[in-house]
Amino acid sequence: MNISVEDSVRIRYNVWKVIECWLQSHPMERTDKNLLTRMREFARSIIDQTTISRKANTVIYELVKPVLEGSAVPQPSRSSTGSGASVFSVDTVVLNDLTNDDIAKHLTLMEYRLFTAVGVIDCVAALERWTDSKFSAANTFIQRNQQIAAWVQKLVLKAPQPKDRASIIQRFVLVAHRCRQLGNYSSMSAIVLALQSVVISRLQRTMQLINEPTRRQLSDMGRLLDHNYRSYRELLKGYYGPMIPILRILMHDIQLDNGKIPKTMQGTSSRLIHFDKYNKLVKAIRKALVHQKSVYQLNENPAHMRCIDRQVRSMSLGEELDAKLEKMSTDHRKAEQQNFITRKVEREILGLR
Repeated sequence: MNISVEDSVRIRYNVWKVIECWLQSHPMERTDKNLLTRMREFARSIIDQTTISRKANTVIYELVKPVLEGSAVPQPSRSSTGSGASVFSVDTVVLNDLTNDDIAKHLTLMEYRLFTAVGVIDCVAALERWTDSKFSAANTFIQRNQQIAAWVQKLVLKAPQPKDRASIIQRFVLVAHRCRQLGNYSSMSAIVLALQSVVISRLQRTMQLINEPTRRQLSDMGRLLDHNYRSYRELLKGYYGPMIPILRILMHDIQLDNGKIPKTMQGTSSRLIHFDKYNKLVKAIRKALVHQKSVYQLNENPAHMRCIDRQVRSMSLGEELDAKLEKMSTDHRKAEQQNFITRKVEREILGLR
């Protein structure tokens, strides 16, 4: 087939745009030397002296070079070129690059921004189940909290071996504890509930590998959320300092109390709007949002924030995700049980107890 020079350039450009989009949407969780090398060789195979081709080769070479030298992969920044095109940014920071304090700090900043964006009208919209997206800040904050829980569950269940899962659990217990120290009870509750959920707690072999201090720490935070959050509610009464509360619990309490008051009352000739109900509702919501005045003086690392935010927001809540997590958990439990039976037989053959 004869292809004109113009068509050839256009094809190469389209191929490179596919690679560019892929790199932007797939943060590399592992530094894959072979993958990066193959991508560079592919770029070379379609190269002539066009600007696009040279740029493609240069960008992939910058990714490959530090891997070959054994150093960290660089992060090109987005900047304008003389031709008006832009060099795309590639986030190469992975979760393992972050300390427990980094994760807790950026979860706190993420949830703090969402919490401070919630207004009284957003809470009313959530309680009354309005569908207007203009007043969805409260639901967005609550949903992000649920996404954090699902994210933690998935990270644990993605680990193939019990010791790996136990290590991840231990790490997130420390993250949850740090969130608690920061007054971020929202993220703390999401992590603790995730680690105490059925899909995690049923993995007996995994749970046995968690060290005793971590078990006690998880149990202590879990007690704060036990008995219909009674201990947490007591904590709120005398709490001073920056805080990100568990908004869904506060909203539940508001709905429970305000729901006892009828929306209308009998007038002399007809039913009238019960304004006292809505006055009390607004006062209760303002009280729930009082911690929006909190000030967090935490330094943000943009790359770390993008790493966490992207992963958390990728959790598509719903029955499909629940089914996937359930299957992963069930498969791990079967593998753990089978492994236990196999080891028991081997020990009996060797005469060991």
